[in-house]
Amino acid sequence: MNAAIPSARFEQEGVLHSPAQPVSLKSGRRPGDCAPRRPVRGEDVDKRAVYSQAVPTENPPRKPRCSMSDTHSAAIHFHVHMISDSTGETLMEVMHASVAQFENVAPIEHLFALVRSPRQLERALAHIEAYPGIVMYTLVNADLRRELEDYCAQLNMPAIAVLDPIQATLSAYLGASIRGKAGAQRVLDADYYRRIEAMNYSMAHDDGAGDDYASADVILLGISRTSKTPTSVYLGHRGIR
Repeated sequence: MNAAIPSARFEQEGVLHSPAQPVSLKSGRRPGDCAPRRPVRGEDVDKRAVYSQAVPTENPPRKPRCSMSDTHSAAIHFHVHMISDSTGETLMEVMHASVAQFENVAPIEHLFALVRSPRQLERALAHIEAYPGIVMYTLVNADLRRELEDYCAQLNMPAIAVLDPIQATLSAYLGASIRGKAGAQRVLDADYYRRIEAMNYSMAHDDGAGDDYASADVILLGISRTSKTPTSVYLGHRGIR
């Protein structure tokens, strides 16, 4: 039984056949093709070579072409170096939020956290030179900032002080000077301990455990597998029991 293949080229044994002629789905031959010679008993004949005798040679094998959709779907990889004198979480969030606005972009992340000495900065600079890319930083030490900026300028690499525009605007609006303290947003105050207590409460009462429900701020009800536990942990991180 012969069947025509209208849309795609039919590939068999490395040879591309034109869809203009019907091809036998059972034998892979067109009308007029000679049948493959049957090997004689005892003859060591490669089956692939036998079949190739039945394939016309007027159409040489062609390499498949790469479509434009395949080209456009390839991601653009680039190095991004994040240097912080604290945990680097702020840099990570800003970088991810910025990159999310671009399609087919895959940053190769290099994070250097708690950089507070010249020796620590030298290690980061050596890595930046080895893997050129974009540099993002949050450093409050003026000497370290200057050294990083000068080094990036010599390498002709962009260096972005992520918090500088926000801090400069706040300073001008409030008429107050910047403290220049590393990790100033992370302090062990009453609010911090309140959030820790809320997270402990959420974990201790997960999945209906415990009986102290009167002190809860929110009680989550739902069927199984509806993300109740992740939601309670998130609320606990925000200080909600």
